[in-house]
Amino acid sequence: MPAGAWLETHVAATGEEAELFAELAGAIGRLARARPLTLHRSSDELPRPDGALDVVLPSGRIEATILPAAAAEAGERAGGDADRARLEKELLAAEGHLAAARARLANPEFTGKAPPAVVDGARRSEAELAEQVDRLRERLGR
Repeated sequence: MPAGAWLETHVAATGEEAELFAELAGAIGRLARARPLTLHRSSDELPRPDGALDVVLPSGRIEATILPAAAAEAGERAGGDADRARLEKELLAAEGHLAAARARLANPEFTGKAPPAVVDGARRSEAELAEQVDRLRERLGR
């Protein structure tokens, strides 16, 4: 892709993130060289053509599909193998983080001695990681 090319970008965000993205869409689009930048309320609405770059943030509450503008215009979608390899790598890392979060929560020393706010935060983190793993597995057809 040539330097300075614009990327067709679709972003799905929920809750407060959706409101923030809507407010900052213009600035985000310019900074990310995303044109058009299309906001969606659900990841189910994101286009998923072969070869598109799919991004799932660790919280699982923001997802994006990025299409190179030149490829979109030509109807070509390249790089599917590289994207799959990247998603596999992300899945492996997320599964490791999830296993560590679950091990921490299974440790009675942690849950018994840590302040309730810390334990609640660890539970939220575990839930977010589980959702991210599920989404990555879905993208990979697992």
